[in-house]
Amino acid sequence: GARCTHRHKEADRPTTTPRDNHRPSNIHPSSMALRVGAVVEARHAGGEMWFPGTLAAANDDGTYDVHYDDGEAERGVDAALIMEVVSFSTGAVVEARHGSGSQYYPGRVVRAHGDNTYDVDYDDGDKEQGVRWTLLKHAPAEPAEPAEPAEPA
Repeated sequence: GARCTHRHKEADRPTTTPRDNHRPSNIHPSSMALRVGAVVEARHAGGEMWFPGTLAAANDDGTYDVHYDDGEAERGVDAALIMEVVSFSTGAVVEARHGSGSQYYPGRVVRAHGDNTYDVDYDDGDKEQGVRWTLLKHAPAEPAEPAEPAEPA
């Protein structure tokens, strides 16, 4: 398993609350390799909490090395304990889990914060600030409008 001499202290800022410690429903484990240099969140030492970091190396045994934002590093982290952060730009059409609920609602990102949280204006008029990236997903593409049938010549 993953070995590291560092134990994250409570003062270290994990990116999830204890009730939000499972992989979010919009994040699916990928059969593709993670990218070295990617912004990630990982469960340090296999613990319950996700911590922000950067993927530092891909190892021959299929594990990864993570450099955490708090300055610590961990080698040999299993891919199941890592998720690549999905970012959203201002104006992005999204679906978001309002109030951290289980249902997704359509909306638009109106502001992106540096901590991977977003302000969302929902299509029904509600607004929410500081929505964590794991509660958002890109909205499905709108189907193209059908073309008018051509009139016979």
